Amino acid sequence: MWKKRKNEKKTTLKEHILNYAANNRYFNINDLRNYFNDKKIDYKDDTLKKYLYLLKNEYAIYGAGRGWYSTIKPDFVLDTTPVEEIRTLILDKFPLLDFSCWGTEQIKGFFHHVPSQFVTLVYADKDFLQALKDFRSDNGYNRYQNPRKSEAERHVDLKTRTVVLRPSISPRVPKDRVWQE
Repeated sequence: MWKKRKNEKKTTLKEHILNYAANNRYFNINDLRNYFNDKKIDYKDDTLKKYLYLLKNEYAIYGAGRGWYSTIKPDFVLDTTPVEEIRTLILDKFPLLDFSCWGTEQIKGFFHHVPSQFVTLVYADKDFLQALKDFRSDNGYNRYQNPRKSEAERHVDLKTRTVVLRPSISPRVPKDRVWQE
């Protein structure tokens, strides 16, 4: 049987993980387990988890959510410029209103075919949607209040400055518990 020479270095579990990650943009812990089992690499599950944790802290790999890991470094940063005007107008008129907004223009870099017109979606408490709709019409916005799919297909006219108002989809969180940058 072949034996390792004294000066030959044994590959550590950490190195095995890094080697695997170098060839896979995304992977999860089960992928690693299967890889180690196929290659007959001895490991303990706790040790594997600890190394994944350490490698994340060393920024050698990155968390991709729900137990997935990635070798892709930059986080997705959403460009807020396309919604800045509407956000400012709403904050000026309704400073205490909890709302969120986003627009399809913010993600245009991920479209296969880029649309010529974009839509901004504003989410707020359903009791304030009518007030927002009235306010938006005063500022030259083409606005629609919570259209159903069938209504949207027939009646929503995609023009410049189109806004769709929707009821909030997340539970209210007290202001002192909201994370802010």
